[in-house]
Amino acid sequence: DDVKHAQNGYTPSPVLTIDGVPALEFLQKASVNIVLSHDPDARFNGMFRSLATDTNLAYASPEPFALILGDTTKVTCQNGTRFEFSNAARLRANFTKIASGADLYDVYGRGDSTDERPLNARFYQLAERNYIAAFVGYPKPFKSTRHVAGFLPESSEFSDIAVLALNSFNEAPNLDHVDRSMSVQQRDFYQVVVDSISAAKAANRTKLVLDFQGNGGGLTSNIMALYFALFPGDTLPVLWQARAHPQFAWLGKQAWDPTSSIGQWPVYNMMRPDGKPWSSFEELYGPFPDAPAGQKRWGQHTHPAIENTTSVLRSLTDQWPLPDGWQYQQPWTTAPFRPEDIIIVTDGQCGSACAIVVSILAYAHGVRTVALGGRPLRAPMQAVGQTKGGPSMYFMSMPDFDRSQVPEGLRLPPDRFTYRPPLRLGGSQATELDDLWAMTVTFNVNDLLPYKGNASELGQGEVPLQFRYEAANCRLFYTWDMARNMTDVWKAVAGVTWGGKKCAPGSTTNADGTIGGVPGYTKMVEDQYRLGKGAGALGGK
Repeated sequence: DDVKHAQNGYTPSPVLTIDGVPALEFLQKASVNIVLSHDPDARFNGMFRSLATDTNLAYASPEPFALILGDTTKVTCQNGTRFEFSNAARLRANFTKIASGADLYDVYGRGDSTDERPLNARFYQLAERNYIAAFVGYPKPFKSTRHVAGFLPESSEFSDIAVLALNSFNEAPNLDHVDRSMSVQQRDFYQVVVDSISAAKAANRTKLVLDFQGNGGGLTSNIMALYFALFPGDTLPVLWQARAHPQFAWLGKQAWDPTSSIGQWPVYNMMRPDGKPWSSFEELYGPFPDAPAGQKRWGQHTHPAIENTTSVLRSLTDQWPLPDGWQYQQPWTTAPFRPEDIIIVTDGQCGSACAIVVSILAYAHGVRTVALGGRPLRAPMQAVGQTKGGPSMYFMSMPDFDRSQVPEGLRLPPDRFTYRPPLRLGGSQATELDDLWAMTVTFNVNDLLPYKGNASELGQGEVPLQFRYEAANCRLFYTWDMARNMTDVWKAVAGVTWGGKKCAPGSTTNADGTIGGVPGYTKMVEDQYRLGKGAGALGGK
């Protein structure tokens, strides 16, 4: 319909119902099945394609509909037009041996079958993407890779504004370059960020829009490179706490080696908040009391720690040296923009590394945020609606140790060379692609704590950011033009940030509707729909 509208002047009629259910209600119920996003507004945005996710070579996931669609879907439009669509699933696997649920489990559920595995459907989707095409709906970038681009828009509204579009902190997977090392990604990301900021300053652009739409995270080294390009230094103002439990305690004690590199185990890069190394794993482990005496405890945690940024920023090029010898270096010593001259814009689909850097910029520096889209509510919306994690630790990066010494009853991560997942991962067991994907199973042990550079400010009972509601300073709904032209998005964001334009009703603390402080929690933002009991069941109100 969008294509017909643009090319032929066709005006589509609004959809009234889907399978007899009001369209908005149907979409909100279906969005409950969206993976990654915890926030209902971020999940709602995840139901639709966007310019940002298309640029990142992402796709609108079909998973939300898999458990609720029948053989057909009936759509009724406002003008009375009715459509009926057939629903079908395309299976890549060879099901000639599958005659029952037990057969399905034996071949694909046990993990020890010798039957050939089909390629993960994700590979087919990636193969259909165009890795070199220009960004659709974006102006011409000053400099770009597929996951980060710098813009100096030419219209008068942007005379003093530059834009960094950060669609990911990982390069989009490219099946033609599966051997492209992460050190190359790190170098390319760094150069786009640094060169774009340098060009902005040379052009007297004193304000910066940081566009994180569709950014699901990526490399920790890239968020450090971005942060230090904006606020030069050598410490990332964020504290991590790991869950303190017997498995982690035993693993840490057995594998602790502070002289080793991050390539062995990321825990080695955890430092005391004063920047000094921990004397032992036991000192790091604690556990740290999470509540004053007599108050309710909500779990055991390690002592708060900061990351050794020097080690992280050099770790990739140490493992995969570049022919030209490139290593990360801080580009300058003075911040190129004031915090009040930076604005963050997201569509709520910001998680992992994206969540970390947005939280740092907001908490440590007071950088404001604008959230786009979401449910049609007169209420605030969170800028970060996906998982708020910390650095992930790969099973394959675990140091080798004597498993015969494991205490009875203590379960450990599986050995990285002999392990076969309980659910068989897509790929061919004999190919490098399998190693690339199947061995990236991770676990995350970290909580993220608000921190402004003074460890003494961290009190017992501090609630990690993962468990906080964090509304954006302002919310905007997409207009027809904003959904098709990214320049219009940035123009709207700049208008509410520096031009006195109004935010969506109910989304700001200022009575006149302009951008203000951070709105508090309101019951209006709660989920109306939840998963019911049973696998895949969809609950109602």
